[in-house]
Amino acid sequence: MTDQTEYPLENWFDTTRIIPKDAVEIVIDQMALYALKDGEDPDSPEALIEYQELKNAVRKHNLKFYNANNSNKKSTKSAGQKARRLLNRGRIIEVVFIKADGTERTMRCTRNPETISEGVIGNKTVKLKPVDGNVIRVFDIDICEWRSFDVNSVTSYRCL
Repeated sequence: MTDQTEYPLENWFDTTRIIPKDAVEIVIDQMALYALKDGEDPDSPEALIEYQELKNAVRKHNLKFYNANNSNKKSTKSAGQKARRLLNRGRIIEVVFIKADGTERTMRCTRNPETISEGVIGNKTVKLKPVDGNVIRVFDIDICEWRSFDVNSVTSYRCL
């Protein structure tokens, strides 16, 4: 377990950019292997706490990038607002955003009922109202499920 106030991410990652979730999982696996090599239990309470500290530090690190991107935005419409407008017009887009846990996610999505297969919607009426003012519900066309994201967390988008 680390005694430092900041977890030493630079020991494991390139800290000049967002750290992807799969890289964190690889590092946790490497930490477990080091523990085994040193004769320690990789599933001990101390090890599990260290893994969680690593995840928390990565989340905090990634949020710095999100906050920096948002503070540099001009007063014009944000990428998220533009993406929302395209989705409301029935377009299919690929959107990149920062999830609530601080990881980055890329999703191909739409709100166009004609694009979404009838078997998914069936005879139900699907409400496409936002969860709150900044959260928008969309249909992820890769996993065929409804998802939502905060338009303020969008880092980029493109029409498909």
